[in-house]
Amino acid sequence: MNATLSLFPLGGCSYSKLQDFEWKDVSCNLEQWGPSIHWNPAIYCIIAVLHALALWLSLELIVRAILSFKRKTTLYFWSLISVAVGVIFITISFQLRIFVIPIRYWAFSVLYTIAQILLKTGLALVLYSRLNILQPKRRLLQAVVALIIVTAIIGHVPFLIWTIATVIDHHDLAKQIRSVANYFELLFAAQETSIASCYIYYFWQYMNDVPPVTSKNLKWDINFTFTGLVAASLWVLLSDTTLNVLLYNELFLARMTIMPLFQAIKLSLEFVVLNYLVKFRKKKQRCLGRLHVLETSQVLRDRSADLGGSSIDDESDGTTRWSKEIRKARRIEMQEGWQNTSNLTSFE
Repeated sequence: MNATLSLFPLGGCSYSKLQDFEWKDVSCNLEQWGPSIHWNPAIYCIIAVLHALALWLSLELIVRAILSFKRKTTLYFWSLISVAVGVIFITISFQLRIFVIPIRYWAFSVLYTIAQILLKTGLALVLYSRLNILQPKRRLLQAVVALIIVTAIIGHVPFLIWTIATVIDHHDLAKQIRSVANYFELLFAAQETSIASCYIYYFWQYMNDVPPVTSKNLKWDINFTFTGLVAASLWVLLSDTTLNVLLYNELFLARMTIMPLFQAIKLSLEFVVLNYLVKFRKKKQRCLGRLHVLETSQVLRDRSADLGGSSIDDESDGTTRWSKEIRKARRIEMQEGWQNTSNLTSFE
């Protein structure tokens, strides 16, 4: 099936045809430094291109976040950065596993576990920050935080034990733990799907909480933002499903090939959707502010007519104070909304 090519020194790994390529895992040169998969130029190019794209998207997102955020102390900023760094770490760990280090070397397990923590819990915090903008019930936010903490403890502890077992050279124990730890990947997929579903529900409520007159001006923004939200949620579901199917079919090499790019695209979509959400929220507040001014003017004109056609300046002190209180309350409400958006995102 395999024909050895002596022209390419691969430390014992021979040439393999594309149709015969082994996608299960690293399959040769397991105890030596150097490539641990069979030589095929197409496969090598595919892995290089997909991993390079993942690194490019992650580095670009880090630069965009640093340049875009005015305040760099928010949860959303640091969770976004952590996921981008996690993509970089997991890409490097896969490159080391496939092309550089022996299979029992500890560097892969350490980098992979760190990347898992940054990716899984970091992305959950990104979704939580995005959900927080819509200001759902406080109990829901507390439940989401509890879900993130519990899932992180249950899901990451097996990988930490696997890493420790690998570092202290208990490789048989590490292999057993890793086979069990893989099943906890489903927890993180369920967590992401749950938070994304909550977000779709509360955004639906948020966009329906708009007066009919204002909704006409916001129709395009509502449709565009909601479409982007659904697309991002579908990508989260599709990518998690694909990666878990590959995992439970033990196609580890195929999973290592596409996983960094899938995670990078997922993060980029979340960043774009949140940008549009912030813009939509600000535009909605501006439209509601203009609508309030028109409603207040109409009420004052009606009040003036009830007083016999006198001007607004001739109205009673009680009516004037009443109108001022309405404007003041509305101004405070809008300022609080803008402050909440600024605290969560801190970028234009």
